[in-house]
Amino acid sequence: MKKYILLLSLLLSIVVNAQNDNHIKFMGIPLGQQLHSFIFKLKQKGFEDGANGSLSKSLKQYEMRGRFLGVSNQDIIIQYYDDKTVVGVFTSYNYKSWDEALKQYNYIKTMLTKKYGKPKKCEEKFLSNAIPKDDKGKFQAVKSDKCRYLSKYGVDSGYIEVKISNGANYLNASLIDVVLTYWDESDIKKRNPLDDL
Repeated sequence: MKKYILLLSLLLSIVVNAQNDNHIKFMGIPLGQQLHSFIFKLKQKGFEDGANGSLSKSLKQYEMRGRFLGVSNQDIIIQYYDDKTVVGVFTSYNYKSWDEALKQYNYIKTMLTKKYGKPKKCEEKFLSNAIPKDDKGKFQAVKSDKCRYLSKYGVDSGYIEVKISNGANYLNASLIDVVLTYWDESDIKKRNPLDDL
């Protein structure tokens, strides 16, 4: 009897690990699992509850803070469904100049390219007739949505994207952001639209 229980738990462990391998990973932790389990694994890597330190039920987000890409106390936002299944993680780096933002964007893009190969989508351009020549002009182009810098990597069951953003979602309007997003689409493809009603 003990042999059967041991064999059954071994098979169950293999099935769970195989399911997790189909999900995109953030710091080696698969998305697509329950929020409490994902948070627990991040805490094992040194992360702590973020500034809010609690669930935000209306936004379906959980904020944490820890060391990420060499930056200590970096805020990350975990996104999840009503059933607490983790679907995405994003973080942003805020800058007062175009040159600083571009340097961070290129650093992250280089690291992602080393790990995942060439991006499946890459746009790096200004959307105005005259391309700005100096840092201030390029910064203003980002703030006025006249700049599109993004690299998107198709990995596992989702994507990873790094982009330079105007920072419109943040309180300090004098900054631009480099946003890094991990998004898992495996559960989205399985979800029935009727479940959302």
